[in-house]
Amino acid sequence: VEVEVAERSRPGPIFAFISPEGLQTLLQYKYVSGQYSIGDKAMQPFWNWFVTLMPISMAPNLITLLGLIGNLFSLAVCLLYDVSYKEAPPMWLSLLIVATMFTY
Repeated sequence: VEVEVAERSRPGPIFAFISPEGLQTLLQYKYVSGQYSIGDKAMQPFWNWFVTLMPISMAPNLITLLGLIGNLFSLAVCLLYDVSYKEAPPMWLSLLIVATMFTY
C-alpha cells in the first residue's frame, strides 16, 4: 500500500521533528508482542486466551490498572492482617498474593 507522506510545510509540531522518511517508517511500523524471554514464550498462549475474555472496547491500560488495584488490595489485606510482618501469613493470604501477582 502506497501512502503519501506529508511535506514539512504542513502545520503541526510533529512535522518539525520527523523527516518525511521517518514518517514513512512510522506508517510501516507493526507492533509484535512477546518472544523476548522464555517466560514470554511460555505465557503467550495464556495471554492470548485471556485477552479474549476482555471486552474489545477495554483499553490495555485499564487492564493493567485493574491488575495494580488487585495488588494494592492484597497489600492492604496483608497490612490489616499483620502490620509488623513478624508472623508468616496464612495460606489463603499467600494464595491471594500469588493470584493478584499472576493476574497483574
